[in-house]
Amino acid sequence: MAIFDINNLLLDGVMSSASDIHICSGAKPALRINGVLV
Repeated sequence: MAIFDINNLLLDGVMSSASDIHICSGAKPALRINGVLV
């Protein structure tokens, strides 16, 4: 469950910076568009 908590924190940071597209690098790289994991 820790991974989801980390993703939520990253997502909050993305929304705070008002970024539409954000690439999260880490153990599980993920591309988020408008806060949606794709």
